[in-house]
Amino acid sequence: MKVVLVANIKNIGQKGDEKEVKPGFARNYLLPQGLAVLADSDDAARILSVAKKKNEAKNKEKDKAEENLSKIKNKELTFRRKASKSGKLYGGVNKKEILESIEHKIGIKIEEISGVFPIKNLGEHIIKFDLPGGKKSEFKIIIEADAG
Repeated sequence: MKVVLVANIKNIGQKGDEKEVKPGFARNYLLPQGLAVLADSDDAARILSVAKKKNEAKNKEKDKAEENLSKIKNKELTFRRKASKSGKLYGGVNKKEILESIEHKIGIKIEEISGVFPIKNLGEHIIKFDLPGGKKSEFKIIIEADAG
């Protein structure tokens, strides 16, 4: 019996999948629990349409993440701050400054970055972040001593 799943079901399939299941399993479990609808019903067509749209949106988001990843690859940001002779910054570089700088200079909006903030040492620092679409990447920032 062909059914369209309304929910994710372990060992069966994901929401929106059209599956062939045994008639007893469909009649006694899937249909009464509201976990599936018959494949030839109007509800099935609607669920398949929604699943297709979600899949297209997910693919579009994935493509956008790939594009953003290529934009940011091998780029670095440089910050100038006043520092002591030992290399400690007086102020520091915080998350907000880094996120704004990435958005302004590279044109990519990143929601969250990971690391210990504020950064209070001179030198190169690797910042890890997630792009929409599930892509993970790293970004290098350089903090230099301000001459003034």
